[in-house]
Amino acid sequence: MTASTPVERVAEILASAGYRRVATPLNIAGLKFDLPTAFVGISPSPDLILVADTAFEDEHRILKKIESIARAMDRITASGSRAEFICGIDHLTPRSNQIFRYTYSLGDAGANTTDLNSVLEGREEFNSIGFPDGSWEVRLRDTDPLSNSYGALLRATAAPTGDNHTNCTSN
Repeated sequence: MTASTPVERVAEILASAGYRRVATPLNIAGLKFDLPTAFVGISPSPDLILVADTAFEDEHRILKKIESIARAMDRITASGSRAEFICGIDHLTPRSNQIFRYTYSLGDAGANTTDLNSVLEGREEFNSIGFPDGSWEVRLRDTDPLSNSYGALLRATAAPTGDNHTNCTSN
């Protein structure tokens, strides 16, 4: 079957190149974006490709949609979690010098990245709000979509009790 519209021709080319069509309207961070079609690449390059049609929509409106999609994607992490869920709502405030964020993986250092045992994103904070001075909080989230614990959050805190002891909790 031959494509009859430019959007259909672009979609055929992307599909034949191995890109996978994603459902539209796109739902990113709880927001919906209506586009003619969209595709995603396969690992290790899962690019998001948005296909728009200037015959039916103004270029300025298309640009605004793309910018909005980029902002929505900036607010979520690889595991699909909103950035503030792992980083906290204060991740862009003056207190951020007390907060450290990172991503790391577990596995054989010489292995292909697709062979890693686990990929984690973390957040550590000194003197967390609601805890006494000298406290420390660590949050780790599994970001490997193939893992049984994908998206799970481990939170641990250590806080001095004032009598030369430390109270440690986790959940």
